Amino acid sequence: MAKNITEIIPIGKKNAVTRRMLLNLCKEHGIAKSDREMRRQIEQARKDMCVICLSDGRGYFVPDKSDIAELKHYINQEHDRGKAILRNLKTARATLEDLEYGRV
Repeated sequence: MAKNITEIIPIGKKNAVTRRMLLNLCKEHGIAKSDREMRRQIEQARKDMCVICLSDGRGYFVPDKSDIAELKHYINQEHDRGKAILRNLKTARATLEDLEYGRV
C-alpha cells in the first residue's frame, strides 16, 4: 500500500490520471480523504519532484523523456501564472497604500 502521494502519481503523460481518479487512489491508499487534502499533498510533492497537470484536463503525471514538450508547456504555463499573480499583487499593494494614506 502506498504511503505517499508520490508513489501513486503515474510517470509519463500516457499514464496521466484525472483529478477524480487521483483522489480515488488517494482514498484507497489512505493518503487523502478530500480533494483539498489531496491538493495540499500534491503541493508538498512538488517540492521534491515535478508533478504536471496541464490545463488540457488530461490529468496528473510525472514527466519522462517522452514528455519534454509537455514539460516546456507546463513551465511556460506556470511562469505566466506567476507573472499574473505578481501583477495583481502590485495593484492590491497600491490600493492598500491609497487606503492607508487616505487617498481614496
